[in-house]
Amino acid sequence: MAQSQLLKKEEAMKGISSITTRSFSGSGGGGYWTLEELNELGRTISKEYHRRKELLAKKVYRYN
Repeated sequence: MAQSQLLKKEEAMKGISSITTRSFSGSGGGGYWTLEELNELGRTISKEYHRRKELLAKKVYRYN
């Protein structure tokens, strides 16, 4: 007979609501940065792509 063990679930990203990343092309043309907003489960709900102070694109995610 198979048995299973129930483990206590803890959030890996507890307290984090957004992540900001920066990337550079290396050609001297400046860099891009992204702002990623997370929900309480740590899943991405929106992601914005910026260059300098200009918003280039925005993606919104919806989960069922």
